Amino acid sequence: HSLLYQEDQQRPRQAKTKLATMTESKEEMQIIYWGSFTGRAEGPMMMLADAGRPYKWIKSTGESWQNFKAENKTVFAQPVLKCASGVISQTTTICMHLGNELGYAPEQSMTVYALQCAGNIADIWSECGRS
Repeated sequence: HSLLYQEDQQRPRQAKTKLATMTESKEEMQIIYWGSFTGRAEGPMMMLADAGRPYKWIKSTGESWQNFKAENKTVFAQPVLKCASGVISQTTTICMHLGNELGYAPEQSMTVYALQCAGNIADIWSECGRS
């Protein structure tokens, strides 16, 4: 039993409160990612689906992505989340934001371990793509 698991035992009550607020919101969230596969957008998409939060997958192409980047100078790579908070890119950053918004974030004292886990996942994902 990890510390994250043990400390998470009380989270469902917190999550339900935030989830109810987020689900009632009329804001449409959009995930922008390549149209042929979900890849690095899978994590954010799974979080939104688990929370019952509708979203729209904007399937980008080379041209549409270049146009989007020209309009959003802080964006380097996909996936991108467009929401009321703004335009957020990078899988780990999007998941951190959604975790806070949807009630999935760990207690403050455990944040460093959650980020460590996210970094490990990103490294593994990156290494698996190399042949």
